Amino acid sequence: MYHPMRKAASTLHPSMAATVTNPRHRLAFTAGLGAIMAAAILAPQSAQAQTLGDEVMLPTDIFDAPGGEGLRVSPVLILRPQIDITGQYDSNVYNQPTGEIDDFLAIIRPAMTLVTDLPRHELEFYADAQVRRYADVSDENSEQYQIRGSTRYDLGSRTTLATNVGVARRIEQRGTTGDTFNTDSPIEFTEVFAGFQAARTGGQLELLADANFRRTDYSDAEVGGLPVLLDFRNARQMNGAMTARYGIGANTRATVRVGLNDVKYLVDTGVPRDSWGYNALAGIQYEVSSLIDVEVAAGYVHQEFDDPTVDSVSGVDYLVSVDWTPKPQYLVTVEGRRNVIASPLNNAPVIIRSTFALTGQAAATDRVLLDAAVTFTHEDYSGVDRADKFLFVGGGVSYRLTENVMARTMIGWRKRDSDTVAAEYDGIAVGAGLSLVI
Repeated sequence: MYHPMRKAASTLHPSMAATVTNPRHRLAFTAGLGAIMAAAILAPQSAQAQTLGDEVMLPTDIFDAPGGEGLRVSPVLILRPQIDITGQYDSNVYNQPTGEIDDFLAIIRPAMTLVTDLPRHELEFYADAQVRRYADVSDENSEQYQIRGSTRYDLGSRTTLATNVGVARRIEQRGTTGDTFNTDSPIEFTEVFAGFQAARTGGQLELLADANFRRTDYSDAEVGGLPVLLDFRNARQMNGAMTARYGIGANTRATVRVGLNDVKYLVDTGVPRDSWGYNALAGIQYEVSSLIDVEVAAGYVHQEFDDPTVDSVSGVDYLVSVDWTPKPQYLVTVEGRRNVIASPLNNAPVIIRSTFALTGQAAATDRVLLDAAVTFTHEDYSGVDRADKFLFVGGGVSYRLTENVMARTMIGWRKRDSDTVAAEYDGIAVGAGLSLVI
């Protein structure tokens, strides 16, 4: 997998919502309309980002998000618990083209962060879970969890080293890329991941190096009560990249990024499916004014396959991003990017995914925050004549009830068109929930 030049916030499947990033400011936009919008969390979470010029006020600076000081468990350790409870109606639980089944469900998401309180370095342990319970289609009930640890070491005023490692137990949401088997219950898989980044920032020339590892192991499933082996999907993905940023003016920065990726399937099916590739991007980040920030980059992407019958994939790589803050209460972001992901199909080694997103954020008051997103995703399966198109439109309202409690409502509509007619669907989800942060 290769990544764009900008640091991303949390990434959701493109049929659910959009990744929102901002290179200029502290930006929090988490619009998790999960289970194709089921696990919605519209609460903002701060993330420090690179800055070209002066910071300007954002909706998340106006909105006074719920939060607490946490529980100090030692002189240098703070525990921050959180729990989200959401109720939702889904018009098409299985995301099927005909014979749609609707249902109500409850989603409970406890989370815990244990972090050091040190002047420089940071150690963090994070764990969360998601419990989903349906009113009627109980076969869709599921439990998921994630455990991860991360570190950050400050080596002087400009150099940092960061690491992360974790494990997660997840399900494949109905209608997403891998859900192609019509299993009796959601497909379950385990992810093990690790990453490393070294960065020297703050000067005219900034350098970053990163490497990431991810292994995915699928559990066997059932179709009509009969076992289906899914271990052929088990895969290991590795990627690394070098990035250089050079300031060529007070409001302009040039960026070059070169990345490598390697995709290896862990079970031999008799047909080679492994692949490797590289990409190179060069672009400009330009602060048109204190209210408008534009980044454009173009380059080349190439993916080689071990299977001699599958032609290599080459083409234009790109990144486009525009952040507009017409007033402190409003933020509009446009973003486009490409990346490579492992394929769930035996005859398609990888998928080339292109995503375009338009997102908006508005702070009505310091207690009310509105979010909206429109996302279009195109997935092209290598080696076969298949492409899927996802469209998602959604939004929500977050309302701070007290210093520690927030209420939220959300609505989302999704649609998939595909060369495989049986994969097409549309549906709507509506929900409401509460978040408690200590």
